[in-house]
Amino acid sequence: MRYILNADQDQIIKFDIIDRKHPAFNEPTLGVVAGKTFYYIANSQWGGYDNEHHIKPDNLLQDIVILQTKLH
Repeated sequence: MRYILNADQDQIIKFDIIDRKHPAFNEPTLGVVAGKTFYYIANSQWGGYDNEHHIKPDNLLQDIVILQTKLH
């Protein structure tokens, strides 16, 4: 989601859906804007940790997928 704020930046006045139902999505997270492009991680690795917060073996992890979209 992209949220547009009012001039005082204390209320959302508009929102846009950037992406949804992408086949690579598995807890999308974090992103960065570079120029007019938004880059974001489609499949965070939150599920890649055990109950004791240790990272799982490589064969249980997914390759990271970074998506991008042009902003208007």
